[in-house]
Amino acid sequence: MAREKREKGEFEHIGAILQGVMRGMQNGLHADLMLISKIWPTVVDGPTAQNAQPAAIKQKTLTVHVTSPAWIQHLRFHQNDMIRQINQAAGRDLVTDMRFKIGGLHS
Repeated sequence: MAREKREKGEFEHIGAILQGVMRGMQNGLHADLMLISKIWPTVVDGPTAQNAQPAAIKQKTLTVHVTSPAWIQHLRFHQNDMIRQINQAAGRDLVTDMRFKIGGLHS
């Protein structure tokens, strides 16, 4: 639904304002996750990419789904290097922390 143009001095319903803010936040987070997903294959090797995948980002914490507890341990060992490489490739501090959890991977 398109927002109607308001006359100067007219009030806008708080629900419409909040929807716009939330939409903007979601688009930003989605865009950040898409960027990380694009960068991911350059950050990790082939076997890691097959067993670990960025799933979400919130407040600069990247959640990565992995296929097993062994991959969680492997990725924790390399976490700082991955964060550095992601941020370097993105050209900004996109990720400051990572968390790993067992989860489904998308093809």
